[in-house]
Amino acid sequence: MIVVSDTSPLCYLLLIEEIEVLPQLFNLLDDLAARRIATQFELEIVGLLGILGSAAEKRRIDFSTAIERLQQTTFRVSPKLIQSLLQQYQKDEQP
Repeated sequence: MIVVSDTSPLCYLLLIEEIEVLPQLFNLLDDLAARRIATQFELEIVGLLGILGSAAEKRRIDFSTAIERLQQTTFRVSPKLIQSLLQQYQKDEQP
């Protein structure tokens, strides 16, 4: 999979605790609008949970720990989806 992204601005804005400046300066796409545009261009859509899942499959992260941290933020997702993913990746993490 080829991914084109420059995350440096996001990372550094987070590190200096100035991430809130982004929506103040730019019109950010809402998730649904961005997904529709990506679909029109036949691009693969991978969200945060997909990224975490891929990282867990490659044993780069502990999925349960990442989800615990994520749940302490304002990230919104169905509790049923979280439970399903936790069960899936707990099975994958066992030797």
